[in-house]
Amino acid sequence: MVTDTRLQAAKKVLDTYRLQLLNVPGVVSVEIGAESNEPVIRVGLTPWAGQVPQALSGVKISQRVCDIEPEFLVSMGSRINTKVGYGSAGFFTTFDGKPYLITCAHLWPDDAREGDALYATGKPIGRLERWVPFNSTVESDMSAVVVQNPSLINPTIVRAGGPIGIRRPRLGARVWKFGSTSGTSSGIVTGLYGSTFYPRTNAVVHNLFTVTDMTTRPGDSGGPVFEADGTVVGLISGGNGVAYCTDAVEGLSLLRFSTNTRLMTSGAPFRTPATRSDLWKLLLLPAIVGGVVYIVNKRR
Repeated sequence: MVTDTRLQAAKKVLDTYRLQLLNVPGVVSVEIGAESNEPVIRVGLTPWAGQVPQALSGVKISQRVCDIEPEFLVSMGSRINTKVGYGSAGFFTTFDGKPYLITCAHLWPDDAREGDALYATGKPIGRLERWVPFNSTVESDMSAVVVQNPSLINPTIVRAGGPIGIRRPRLGARVWKFGSTSGTSSGIVTGLYGSTFYPRTNAVVHNLFTVTDMTTRPGDSGGPVFEADGTVVGLISGGNGVAYCTDAVEGLSLLRFSTNTRLMTSGAPFRTPATRSDLWKLLLLPAIVGGVVYIVNKRR
């Protein structure tokens, strides 16, 4: 049996570090337990949780993996919604010890306020903290939401894996996107530092880059745009065929995030996703090969 004195001492330690532990990405719960008649801080976590210490102030940390249904987790590209519309989750960062979800600013209403809720699967997952208001001139289509329950996020790109970093888009580079409506598609970066007109609020949006041959649909806005190695370069803002995307580095700077801002990742291996055009090529290949064989045999 754990003595009451030791139990209360362990509780005091837990009360000191409770929020710090709960803010570790993937940590679901914390409590006091016992092992070999000694108090322990028991931490429930998901398989992709961040680093949890082995002990705090002499109290051992005991970790256990919890089962969470995948549909309740928010990944990069998952469907999200505000009170006026829906879009896609972009990417996750940490700054000053707080986890943030980065997505497009145009998903929020014109009268958005700090503290407005962002939802996923019908549950509030965070509160709006920083955004670029959509007035007559918009320097970046980006907003930052403080994640209130890090256990509900999985910082991987849907169907691709864990991202590896953030950088500016590069002319001529092939990039991919994942949106919650149209899924994966890719294209070539053909323009930088662009501007376009946003009709809903009669605003001109700046600091966009252009990607040709990229399929986007309503609801894809805010989804991540990334290169073949898993480096995030931006967010989907709009367009179709010719997509307009928000520069990730420029947007974070305008939201007053410093260079100490870190991209959250699960550590899951990244793989370049197959697009729908790639799948069609795979489906058509047997038919093409069969046709060539038929023609060759017929000429004999």
